[in-house]
Amino acid sequence: PLVLRCRLAGLLLDLGHLQLPPDLLGVPGPLPVASWRLVREHPVASQRLVAAVPELRCVSLLVRHHHERWDGTGYPDGLRGEAIPFEARILAAADGWLAMTSDRPHRPARSPLDARAELDRAAGSQLDPAVVAALRSVLDRRRDRDPQLPSP
Repeated sequence: PLVLRCRLAGLLLDLGHLQLPPDLLGVPGPLPVASWRLVREHPVASQRLVAAVPELRCVSLLVRHHHERWDGTGYPDGLRGEAIPFEARILAAADGWLAMTSDRPHRPARSPLDARAELDRAAGSQLDPAVVAALRSVLDRRRDRDPQLPSP
């Protein structure tokens, strides 16, 4: 089932970060080119680690492709549009939302309103526009159920 594959891949997608030097992801600014090259290899490392467990092989390609971009400028394989597995497109949007709304070493968390605007800007270039629309719908329903949540 799609939801189970997304949940499982979402838990495993950054497993390849284990190959990185421990302090690399905490750098409070732009990464040097050599470090960025290492970071860009993490989806392939994640795929290898996940595929080594027979029960998890079904999500190994989703893990590999979660940094592909709708416009084809992502990595590691430069897939474009619907060539990117659907679940990987969902992971990209969800991972992007989480990254934007969480504090990072180089910047504070964005507000839900700012993160939503960034999702809208990324639709059609970085992210699948249909997936962005679905994510917006989920965020709206969640906010409607819990009025204490900030309005995006």
